[in-house]
Amino acid sequence: MTEENQAARFFSEMAANTEKLDENNYNSQRLPDYFRADLRIGFRINNARKKLTQTIYLDFQNVTNNQNVFTRRYNQVLKTVGTINQIGFFPDILYRVQF
Repeated sequence: MTEENQAARFFSEMAANTEKLDENNYNSQRLPDYFRADLRIGFRINNARKKLTQTIYLDFQNVTNNQNVFTRRYNQVLKTVGTINQIGFFPDILYRVQF
């Protein structure tokens, strides 16, 4: 049985264009293992005279670019269950000024 067929059996039965939850199989399956490694490099400057703090971060989210499953949804148009993944590798820069 394919992954989509298993998920479809788990998710719902289709009748008259409505989705019906299969309560007998509810929470009977698990999503694949989740793994995400993040890396953050930061630098902080404190100025006591002006009572000001400046911070800059370089943030790398999901450095391994692992495709983690976010959810599975039933597509009524295609009559299949599709997998929606979380975002892959994502670099981010943050500059913060605190008074």
